[in-house]
Amino acid sequence: MKSLRVEIHRDLTYGHGLVQRSSPEGPRPRPLKLDLYLPVLEASSEAEAEAEAESRIEVGWRNRGAARPAVVLAFGGAFHRGSKENDSFEGGSNTAIAEYCERLARRGYVACAIDYRLVTEDPEPGATPVIASPQRIPTSRVDVVRRILGLPLATPDQLWRGIESASDDMAAAVHYLRTRAAEWQVDTDRIAVGGFSAGARTALNAAFGEKAPIAAVLSLSGFVDAEDLKRHLRSAGGKGPATLLVSAEDDLDYVRDATGRIAEQLSGAGLACEQVHVPGAGHFYPAEAPVTHREKNGTALHTTLMQAIDDFLDRALAAPPDAEMLQAFADAFNRHDAEALMRFMTPDCVFEASFGSEPCGARHVGTAAVRAAFEQTFADYPDAQWRNARHFVHGDRGVSEWTFTGTRASDGREVEANGVDLFTFEGDRIRIKNSWRKQRS
Repeated sequence: MKSLRVEIHRDLTYGHGLVQRSSPEGPRPRPLKLDLYLPVLEASSEAEAEAEAESRIEVGWRNRGAARPAVVLAFGGAFHRGSKENDSFEGGSNTAIAEYCERLARRGYVACAIDYRLVTEDPEPGATPVIASPQRIPTSRVDVVRRILGLPLATPDQLWRGIESASDDMAAAVHYLRTRAAEWQVDTDRIAVGGFSAGARTALNAAFGEKAPIAAVLSLSGFVDAEDLKRHLRSAGGKGPATLLVSAEDDLDYVRDATGRIAEQLSGAGLACEQVHVPGAGHFYPAEAPVTHREKNGTALHTTLMQAIDDFLDRALAAPPDAEMLQAFADAFNRHDAEALMRFMTPDCVFEASFGSEPCGARHVGTAAVRAAFEQTFADYPDAQWRNARHFVHGDRGVSEWTFTGTRASDGREVEANGVDLFTFEGDRIRIKNSWRKQRS
């Protein structure tokens, strides 16, 4: 059985940032580091490796083709503590960002856990401010953490500089990832940023304030000021990434109160936004926490946080359908592999067969019915093959031309006929497969 192994490359320098701005010697640069989590496909035999090369589907759509999606995640800690290796606080009740990176890498993503400058380093931010009013920065959590660290209350300017520096650093990490895209096999059109708490605020600021070139944002208990977000969205002109907003029932007051408002602002600007609610939890919660996931179409699903994250990234970073995908689909048909075929199709998929009593042929709706129809075809024609396949894709529609050959099990009759499949896609999967075949006489 194939699996994904993860190679971890630690402490790669993605940039430099100025710290100790108030020291007599003046600010000095310090290296900014990231840990890279690379997925590596392993097969238990040479035959399995060859089958993987043919199908490209055993570990999901993410490994179709050479380029892979990527995520850049930032740790939490109120901009005062935590690290790219560990930000599991308060008794370890939350899953560390480093662990999220490893889990996502096992799912096929190139993942980066980044270091960034903290308030306590007295950083000097760059010239791209994302916060207009330092006095509006909520401080309830920061005040608690500073007491834990034995520090006096921070000034608005101190917090502003720390938050601005963090957003600069995440934007720099995205830029660095893009420069290494060829080496790490990253699809630069499928990059997401995210994080927990302060890391989530950093991701939101980098995405909407810094305009980092990314496709999706994963915000675990993040926050962005209403006026700041309004300004950022206005300057974006209706363009921006898809966003997943996660908040808990007893989350930080400003996170809990702002999540719905942020979702309304993003949706009102025409951007895709989904919400996840963690019932019965405070600010810290694990990846296995049960959640309610409200998808962009309004559907509420009861699942786990990790599954909600995976489902969101599946949609937001989906590889667009192409001829290679349709060839992999055809290869699965020729292997008579119903399980593999269903991985290409949406849960509400439709198969309209080339024969039947209805004008559209026999119509099968839903995963179970479509799978049963495919399996019945393989039973009716045990040697069925769809040969000489040719494909093209345009937008959300696709076509496959083929020659069907097979021996009918019921009477031994040999069949050979040309035909086509007309596909309708939803995201990166097949929503409708409409089959047509020449009627021989």
